[in-house]
Amino acid sequence: MKYIYFILGIILLISCAYGVISYKGSGEPPGENALVVNERVIPFAELQQMWQQKPYHYRDQNEFIDDLVLREVLIQEAIKSGIADEDQFKRLIKDFFEQSLVKTLLDRKQLEQPIELSEPNLANFRKAQHLRYRLTLLRYQSYQQALAGEAAQEQQLIEDFVVLPEALQVRLFSMQPAELSEPFLDGAEFVRLRLDQIDKLPQLQESVISDDELRQHLHYLLQQKILEEWILRVREQAIVRYPQQKLKNGGD
Repeated sequence: MKYIYFILGIILLISCAYGVISYKGSGEPPGENALVVNERVIPFAELQQMWQQKPYHYRDQNEFIDDLVLREVLIQEAIKSGIADEDQFKRLIKDFFEQSLVKTLLDRKQLEQPIELSEPNLANFRKAQHLRYRLTLLRYQSYQQALAGEAAQEQQLIEDFVVLPEALQVRLFSMQPAELSEPFLDGAEFVRLRLDQIDKLPQLQESVISDDELRQHLHYLLQQKILEEWILRVREQAIVRYPQQKLKNGGD
């Protein structure tokens, strides 16, 4: 029954995208190795491809085919009920398609970013685990304001490095007092960090994180930082014209 939850989010999507065509039938008799579920004919070559690209582990081929039959039966019932023609379902398809498109783009961009960890960077990150940071968060409404340093809302913060958000950690560990970070996006605001002071913690505790774990974590943080910087560049390069009329709530 591995497909039950998968059906709710994805299988109905497939039914709208290709099921309407696939279920009409070609009018040709199916080959003896084809899987036939009512009007749906899955040629052996397609079945073989599904088996090789299966998203789950199955005990054997029979379990896989049983799940596939269940999926096909439910898709057919969904099509018969007219779900594929409903506006709400079409919006769901559009949202799912766009989210999948963006996720695939970001996943590929993340893999494209080569990260080489230098020993000085790793040493600074290891050292930061035992430090307390006094910093000022400068918040801006636009990227241009952040670059110019105009109209900032200031927020003072004193925290141990290990409890700071990752978006702050990845920028602070290599900064020096009085240094100002580059702008980055935090929700709907643009933020710059000003490092005011670094203090050693009163009692140094031995780190329970191994060097390999620390290296992997820093690699992940730097990868995320590069990805966020790329997203910010793409956003700022876009030509945007905003509507003049205010949006209304559903009950207005």
